[in-house]
Amino acid sequence: MYISFFIEIDANRECKYKEEFIHAVEECRTTGGHVIASKEYVMLLEQKESVVWEIPEEVMTDISVNLENDWDREYLLVIQRNQKLEQWLQKCLEEHEVKTGFILCYKEYISVGKVAQQNNMEAYCRYNDGDNEVQNGMQQMVASMQRQMEAATQREKELLDQVEGLKEYITSTENYLKELQKHATNLDNELQKYKAFYEENSGGIEELQKERQKYIELYKKSVEELNEVRTKYLTLQEQAGHHKKTEGTIRNIMKKERIFYLDFIRAIAVISILLTHYNATFLYMQPQRLDKVVVTWKVCNLYIGDFGVSLFFIISGAALMYVYEQKCELLKFYKKRLIAIYPMFWITYVIAFVVQNAVYHRGFSGIPKQNFLLTILGFDSYYAGVMPTFYLIGEWFLGCIILVYVLFPLLRWGVNKHPGYFTAVIVLLYLLAIYCYATPLSKSELVAVRIPEVFFGMMYMKYFRNTNWKAALFAIAVLIANTVFVPGFNSNIQTTYVGIMAFLVLTYIGKFVAFRWVKAICSFLSKYSYAIFLAHHYIIYRVTECVDYGKASTAESYGIFAICVVIILPVSMAIYYIDKGIKAGTGKIKEKVFAKNVA
Repeated sequence: MYISFFIEIDANRECKYKEEFIHAVEECRTTGGHVIASKEYVMLLEQKESVVWEIPEEVMTDISVNLENDWDREYLLVIQRNQKLEQWLQKCLEEHEVKTGFILCYKEYISVGKVAQQNNMEAYCRYNDGDNEVQNGMQQMVASMQRQMEAATQREKELLDQVEGLKEYITSTENYLKELQKHATNLDNELQKYKAFYEENSGGIEELQKERQKYIELYKKSVEELNEVRTKYLTLQEQAGHHKKTEGTIRNIMKKERIFYLDFIRAIAVISILLTHYNATFLYMQPQRLDKVVVTWKVCNLYIGDFGVSLFFIISGAALMYVYEQKCELLKFYKKRLIAIYPMFWITYVIAFVVQNAVYHRGFSGIPKQNFLLTILGFDSYYAGVMPTFYLIGEWFLGCIILVYVLFPLLRWGVNKHPGYFTAVIVLLYLLAIYCYATPLSKSELVAVRIPEVFFGMMYMKYFRNTNWKAALFAIAVLIANTVFVPGFNSNIQTTYVGIMAFLVLTYIGKFVAFRWVKAICSFLSKYSYAIFLAHHYIIYRVTECVDYGKASTAESYGIFAICVVIILPVSMAIYYIDKGIKAGTGKIKEKVFAKNVA
């Protein structure tokens, strides 16, 4: 007997395998067999089919009861059995007298395999040809999760056994203390009686007092031991409760996989910014020495610095939307952003400040001391062009992205609830900022001018996530046209659409370059990208000021750039791990303080 099993839906509650389901139903009408399906698939049929067994609603509700999202149920059934599903499936097989055959599923569901085994049937898992690698990776991940779940379950059982033993010990100790209290009370009563007898037996009274003191000390010691046991009991309870957190963690791992093309584009943006600040030396020479530029100083008729920054804003929006699409608690979000930005910024600034004064003997003079508040808040480079600041490291991008983080919860609400209205408002503010708003800041540094890039990244992650070949081809055409025809209109507008088109092209290219070594390089640059961003400009300045580029050849210019990179990477890694170590140490101190307060 041939049976097909369909329950898989996507994030929009749409059936993943519509065509396969319809084909299976038509095939079963003519060749025999049955189709097991959830309500979402059954609703695709125009009329009720005898070959289709609909899974009851109470069974599907029982499967999804502990899930945040219904579409996660297929992954849950891979790692966890469901008793109601097994009972219903067994009943169906018995009613239709199914004794041999096989069941085909799109995942290796434990409950289906169990019922098939009990009925001497085979349970097979079928994959789409194009998804073999993904499915095999998911299969390995699920197997790993199963092992973790089994280990966690065993650990929970051991902890519960210990808890039960401690409960018994506490009960017996409490009974013992009650007996001690009772005995102490009896001793006090006897002491009162002997006081009346004191005049005749004063020596006996002294012995009783010593014995009473001995029992008091024993009572105090027992109380201390009981408090220690209570503390240990509470600790074990916390550990036992950690098992439930592990299940939630596994669900989060299954939901949020790392997206390669974000790392790929971030790595390209990092390289673009490194080239920007090294090549700036030749652009500001009088006369310009473009023959010594490393690789290029323009991309698609756009300054490479504008190109890299645009990509950074787009992937920032996409990454934030990917992480916080379903839920964004304001306090937790802002706390996480503060911890991610400021400690590493302050560490890098202190290092640069010490080097600036101790090695180069350059200080700050004539700058109002209150302006140091801009440095503390990370806005010293943002306002460095309009007022004197204590700027040393970082770029104007830092101040701008901080303002973007402040606005992100509002932008997220717009993407989820009113994408059309928000798009219109953002475009209007963008045009007003470019053509009407007067400001001492550069127009490219205004938040209103950068929000369209961030908002596009959020919209892309919410509604698309992948670029098809038609969109990629259109984006390539736009980039080529901008390169060939060299339009002379506002550069900020060119930056916006060139950045967006480049993002679409790179997301499509990412599908074809996801080799192991490419992933390793992109993952490395993404991991240390913030530290590189903070340190690279200062290091490039210090290195290039030691070089006479009037005498240096183009090959030597490439070599000097390589020296800068060789210095930047280990320094950035050191900053990253100093920041990580300080955060870990702070966390341990908090844990100790908390544990001390609990005790």
